[in-house]
Amino acid sequence: MNSLIPNAAQFQYHKEELAAFIHFGPNTFHNVEWGEHYGDMSAKEVFPLKEKVDVEPLMATLQAAGFKKVIVTAKHHDGFAIWRSRFTDYEIGHTDYQNGQGDVLADISAAATKYGLAMGLYLSPWDIHEKSYGYYDQDGNPLVGEDGVPLLGRTWEEVEQLDAADYNAFYMQQLEEILSNPRYGCNGRFTEIWLDGAKGTGAAAQRYQLDQWIETIQRYQGRQAGYETDALLFGAGPYTTVRWIGNESGFAHETTWAPARLIYNDEGVAVDIDTNMRNHYSQGYPTGDVWTVPEADARMTSGWFWGPDKKRPKTLSELTEIYLRSVGHGATLLLNIPLNDQGKVDQDILDRVSEFGRALETTFATNLAQGAALHTDVSHQQGVENLLDDNPLTYWSPEEGVTEARLTLELGGLTSFDVVSIEEAIQEGQKICQYQVEVSLNQADWHLVEQGRTIGAKRLIVQHGTKARFVRIWIKTERGNPMLSRVGLYQAAPDFQVTTNTSSRITKIPLVLGELCDGQLRQLEVQGCHVRLMGEAGLSKGSLDLVLDGQAMEALDYDAISEGCQALFDWPLSDTSSHTIGVRLEEKDLPYVYLLVYADGSYIEFDQSHYSLAAGETVSLVVRRIGASDQRSEVYLENNPGSAVQGDYDTSVAGVQMFEVGECEGQILVKTQPQPQGKGPLYFTLDLVGEKGAQLGACSQVVVTIQS
Repeated sequence: MNSLIPNAAQFQYHKEELAAFIHFGPNTFHNVEWGEHYGDMSAKEVFPLKEKVDVEPLMATLQAAGFKKVIVTAKHHDGFAIWRSRFTDYEIGHTDYQNGQGDVLADISAAATKYGLAMGLYLSPWDIHEKSYGYYDQDGNPLVGEDGVPLLGRTWEEVEQLDAADYNAFYMQQLEEILSNPRYGCNGRFTEIWLDGAKGTGAAAQRYQLDQWIETIQRYQGRQAGYETDALLFGAGPYTTVRWIGNESGFAHETTWAPARLIYNDEGVAVDIDTNMRNHYSQGYPTGDVWTVPEADARMTSGWFWGPDKKRPKTLSELTEIYLRSVGHGATLLLNIPLNDQGKVDQDILDRVSEFGRALETTFATNLAQGAALHTDVSHQQGVENLLDDNPLTYWSPEEGVTEARLTLELGGLTSFDVVSIEEAIQEGQKICQYQVEVSLNQADWHLVEQGRTIGAKRLIVQHGTKARFVRIWIKTERGNPMLSRVGLYQAAPDFQVTTNTSSRITKIPLVLGELCDGQLRQLEVQGCHVRLMGEAGLSKGSLDLVLDGQAMEALDYDAISEGCQALFDWPLSDTSSHTIGVRLEEKDLPYVYLLVYADGSYIEFDQSHYSLAAGETVSLVVRRIGASDQRSEVYLENNPGSAVQGDYDTSVAGVQMFEVGECEGQILVKTQPQPQGKGPLYFTLDLVGEKGAQLGACSQVVVTIQS
């Protein structure tokens, strides 16, 4: 049996689900995103705001939308302190903010306290501005080389003795300064401390004394200070209790476990955690040494910090997808809401938060499973009626030794629903390793809705317009008996759904492979301005014959086609009358092939959905206009950092892409930066949004991977 369970603070965070990030600082005023060194600029120059921040509207909006916590960037990598600090002049008291008497962190804390929102503290360990960061002797000579190894054969102990200034002591002073002051936090309390993992490299490398930092944190914000629980810790090495989900898109993996494993050094001392990071997802392990809350951080806009070219809020559909792929995959959602250069939140961003909150409230207001008769296939069990109560501490469980069970909900009549919600009783550990949900009208014919592996704190399964009289849930564990806390069936609010950016005027026509691989020509009648053949190759080889209106096109050999769905052929149509497309496969078939038919109109899209670049490479991405080009069109290019951030590539790649009359192709220059050995692969995305005079085509997002 897996005895690893969350502590009380972790369990509470799992159940709260929603938290907000607030990024605000010098980067806000300089349209910079990450890790900026402002050189000799004074505090007044890097932080020019004079009027008091106005954050009460944000706090009121967050509270009404169901958010329970806000985490504030008191100091980002640039080193500027938004509170009044005695240990640096690179702080808010050395600016003209409220005539030099203001304190942004205190202002935000007061507003959070007023609206009952818990607070988290982001205090970047990496400090580009602070001279004590890194290792230098009294004459300013580096003690550590560009490879991060002590120079002249010294040991790390010798380096620390020769270090002229102790950054760890400086950081500890700032920690104590904030955590001991009752003006900061919600009623003087921070429930989560965020230690961002980004840090300097080479000669600027810094070893952190985490054990001393953590002791300081809990002395002021944990049980030592009289609180019922210790503060949650993000990015704290072996002390971590909240972990990064592995990407900045807000997506948790379909299979997400809370447990992580400790990493030990040669002396047997735990030095970090292994969260099972794979392809930008930290999936965790079925069994581990420490419980970690998977926290999925995401951005309301394209950047973490506000900027004039990165202030468009995500659509409600995008937020819905983020919620379903974070909270709905067993994680918590940390959504960034940036303050603008006036110290406020843009009204359209506030409106979108409100819309998001209303959509969640409307969707989950009524559990349509209430009143259902509950049947199980186990004879000895505990509390099946607990599945429909609102108490997160109660649960249903078969007897000890039973590792799989079926639960059937008899709904008492035909019921229409869109969302199935299942919650595991994680206070007893996360154990369920397989699940399956089916529906039926008569208990004779069952139809699969979804099957998967983990449930965790919550699993949300969406299938719009499902109608059933019976719902059956099967769960299985490999160790210990399965336990469920709650099940629910819900009708989604009209705007609580995931839609694509692709125009509804693009029709997808699957091609039946069995009809293609017999050597016969399959003909289809299509009407529109453009047709594209999409396909995915496997290990098979062969040729593809294409015919348009009786005219043979150049045959395609698909043995060299790489795996992954991609455009195989494009037919620009000279007019929108009916055309005949013929497709024939020779020798072997493609695993997957279909047609996209663009109706009459104008469309803007990328020429391909994925680019792979070497570190330090520059490439031109192609944006093209399909169909009509008889008028001026434009689209906004949005840059969305992922694991690749400022410093990894030129993040200024954003703005309006114009197409003049008759123009059908544009290019976007993407520059990547050289990377240290072993770093990567990294990725970011570019998205086409805000189109004018055209519609978005089938490929409105491109994923750019920077290889190591």
